[in-house]
Amino acid sequence: MSNNFHRNHIKENDMIKEIISKYYDILNDKNIINEELNLVKLNSTNYSNLKFDKDGTQNDSVNKPLLDDINAAAKSVGVVATITTAKTGHNEKVKGSNVTSRHMNGTGVDIAILDGVGSGKASNATNGLPKFRELGFKLKNALVSMGYIWNTERGNDKAVLWHTDTGGNHYNHLHVSNRTGLSSSPPTNDFKSEDPKDEDPKDEDPKDEAPKEKKTEKSGLDALGNFLSFLRGDKPKIDSPDILDGDKETDDDKESETDDDKESETDDDKSSSIVIVDIKDYKITEPSTEDKNFYSKILEKLGAKTSKQNLLFFYAWRQAEGAKSKYNPFNTTHKKEGSTFWNCLKRKGDKCLGGVRNYKTKEDGIDATVSTIKNGHYPCILEGLKSDKGAMEIANCSSNLKTWGTSDGILRVLKTKKIKPNEISKSEVKVVNEGLYEETKRISELIKKVL
Repeated sequence: MSNNFHRNHIKENDMIKEIISKYYDILNDKNIINEELNLVKLNSTNYSNLKFDKDGTQNDSVNKPLLDDINAAAKSVGVVATITTAKTGHNEKVKGSNVTSRHMNGTGVDIAILDGVGSGKASNATNGLPKFRELGFKLKNALVSMGYIWNTERGNDKAVLWHTDTGGNHYNHLHVSNRTGLSSSPPTNDFKSEDPKDEDPKDEDPKDEAPKEKKTEKSGLDALGNFLSFLRGDKPKIDSPDILDGDKETDDDKESETDDDKESETDDDKSSSIVIVDIKDYKITEPSTEDKNFYSKILEKLGAKTSKQNLLFFYAWRQAEGAKSKYNPFNTTHKKEGSTFWNCLKRKGDKCLGGVRNYKTKEDGIDATVSTIKNGHYPCILEGLKSDKGAMEIANCSSNLKTWGTSDGILRVLKTKKIKPNEISKSEVKVVNEGLYEETKRISELIKKVL
């Protein structure tokens, strides 16, 4: 009996070790589990601006919303993109890591040919064929306007890697991934600059660190428990703080959304869809009274007038940024107490050091925006607003706007003559959660010691 018990105990230990091993895989790449994805074979598709290689790639199955988005982005900039690699011929792991590539489950593809042009063996930001580089930035910018995060795939459902060595050489191709079952809204055509340096958040203190998360054994064990439930075939709870839901919504976020839903039914917001030509030659879709107050407070704290031209500049800036973070119309990365990361633009190991912020309150968002504009990096914008020089004049503060990251996006919006800023109150909230990985890793190490 004792020998049988010993053998059975060894088998149980091996099983637990195997569970922990699989658990690490999921921690490293939540992308392993895909529910209700619509995978289609490339050779069964027929897109106007999307082709594929016939070296085996044509037989690969790919997430249809990903293909829909790439085709929409390519069509918007007049480019024909060719998928040169899906799953066939791609490494199982991301280069330089133990993370499973999204190529393996059909949620990631590589595009190395644009309008029939290859990269010319590009390996950095200046060599290779200029035509391919130009088209690559056009396609990248269109995808970013659709909500794809540039050069940070980990923790983001939709991402595009381009002009970076992260995960390998992405100067000779674009890597695009979408691990959701949803396509994005069409491109806004309010694309950012083609210079990758423009995305560097100049207003972020390099010493800033991601908010520290309280570590408890309970939440780590809960995560392991949820994983064990998954192995048993139980459906994971979407609202539980487990490894399948790293971007858990906070109570504050839920309250904000509830308030926004109520506000959308007010008379003020009903009138927000009425088009009013406030300034000659511009067709302006006026924002809600609440949003106007938000912009007015920023101008007031900057010492600027709430003039039609200043508001026009803010509306166009909001539209150009395509902002989706909470109470953050121009995507500032300024740190405020209680703020969280909407995305991660600077990272050191597993820690996020900088990125666009979600703010807890409207007041925090207003103060953060004002502090950023007044921090000394944007004198042309500040002076232009205070002097009421006009939207087009301020939009020509090219150096300041390049430092911010919007570059000529505002000029492009103004030239369309159609101004329709996104609602601030309807901002999408996403929290980059860096604490869960380390927490569950620690719990797993404790379990290993017990074994």
